[in-house]
Amino acid sequence: QQAEAQLEAWSQNPNFLTVMMSRTLQASTLHSRQLAATILSWRLPRAWPTLSESDAARLQAGLLECFISCNELPVLKALGEACNALCQSI
Repeated sequence: QQAEAQLEAWSQNPNFLTVMMSRTLQASTLHSRQLAATILSWRLPRAWPTLSESDAARLQAGLLECFISCNELPVLKALGEACNALCQSI
């Protein structure tokens, strides 16, 4: 429960979401990249309503950049889920 609460607190910070995006592209293993993309799909829609307009635009552009830059199917699937979840929350 404590770990979940800490993750929830971190995910309210736009910088955490930006770090997850960079980990999606730059982590050393496929599983780490996939996990970062999965965390994005869980956390980005929950944080979206609390973001400023500039943070929202920056994160939306970053997510799309991650999606078009990725070429690994498991990571791409998780990023697609993140995009879909974000679209549903807007």
